[in-house]
Amino acid sequence: MNQTFKKILSYTVVALLSSIFTVGLVLEFGSDKMRSGGYISNTGVNQPVIKKLEYLNEQVGSNSIILARKKVAPSVVYIDTVSVVATEPFIPFGFQDFFPKEFFEQQKQEQRGTGSGFIIKPNGYILTNEHVVRGAQKLTVTLFGGKKFPGKVVGTDPETDLAVVKIDAKNLPSVEFGNSGARSMGSCYR
Repeated sequence: MNQTFKKILSYTVVALLSSIFTVGLVLEFGSDKMRSGGYISNTGVNQPVIKKLEYLNEQVGSNSIILARKKVAPSVVYIDTVSVVATEPFIPFGFQDFFPKEFFEQQKQEQRGTGSGFIIKPNGYILTNEHVVRGAQKLTVTLFGGKKFPGKVVGTDPETDLAVVKIDAKNLPSVEFGNSGARSMGSCYR
């Protein structure tokens, strides 16, 4: 065997044995230390987290997540996009002489994408991510009840990854924005 191979083999064996030794130490001593040190409770959850959850339940109610979902779900939309992109075929060097020139021209390919957003105005304005609608030539927005509308991008900001889409509809359920500067968490769900 050559010297380089022997060196690599010895490093690999040392690394493997070190890994096995470390795992053994953690399994033998680490789990007991974590339990006795109070890092892990019998329920597997850290006590300060439980206290925070109890505090939030007192502030916004124990069913706050369920209530928030029920309130916001009708405003959430599903967005289908279609883009047409030009592709150039990869031709290995030397094969260009065997095929006619037209064979290597750009080809158009339909690319589909999906995303979500939410209605911010009852007259059909929807907030979504910019990357969802980037380059899309066709948008289809599906509402909570399954009704579909063609959509049009009316504004984008790639820096913040936000976009606004408009559909022709009225009296849509829109989200109500909370105030993160308010004193209590409950004000976000009013």
